[in-house]
Amino acid sequence: WLSINKEAIYATKSTKKYKEGDVKYTISKDNKFVYAIAIKPVNGQLQLTNVSVKEGSKIYMLGVKRPLSYKVDNNGNLIIDWPSNLPCKYAWTIRIEGNAKT
Repeated sequence: WLSINKEAIYATKSTKKYKEGDVKYTISKDNKFVYAIAIKPVNGQLQLTNVSVKEGSKIYMLGVKRPLSYKVDNNGNLIIDWPSNLPCKYAWTIRIEGNAKT
């Protein structure tokens, strides 16, 4: 797990809203990426309210080479399509080019 997700653990800092349900957040020290770490499996889509995505950015699950599909709903929530093939057994990290909402 750590070999896949270390980017979201080392050289990051906490966010003010560090937890949203079963998701915990960190942010890169250069403030370029928000990491959403889901500690429970997701069925279908992951909805996040504590992060805003930059227009045109790509969202990745660490350990998955292709970007994930996503949309932003009318309320500003980020809806990410969850991949069917997961890179590890426990806790999955989404790397988002964007900002943590305060």
